[in-house]
Amino acid sequence: MKFVVFGASGRTGRAFASQALAAGHDVAAFVRNPEATLPEGVTVTTGDVLDAAAVAAVVRSDHTIVVTLGQVDALTIGAGHVIRAAVAAGARRLLGVVGAGVLQADAERFRH
Repeated sequence: MKFVVFGASGRTGRAFASQALAAGHDVAAFVRNPEATLPEGVTVTTGDVLDAAAVAAVVRSDHTIVVTLGQVDALTIGAGHVIRAAVAAGARRLLGVVGAGVLQADAERFRH
């Protein structure tokens, strides 16, 4: 299988990429930081998920798209770009793994 992982430089994305590689899959990573440490064997593209054209440039119909974005703007805006790019490319599989935290103000409400 061919994966493209958005958010591959984060904890979840790195873990996913490592496990996919170990299982013999092709893994491409779309990362904001070109100096991100990723497992050997991952094909890296540097870009910003807030740039719809940059996202669309890496999504292919034969990819399984994995979204492991965590930062709020990246998650809300960037995931929208990823979904639109996936639909436009004719990709058939998209996996979202979200571990985004709640805002501190919201967290306070749930302590009681």
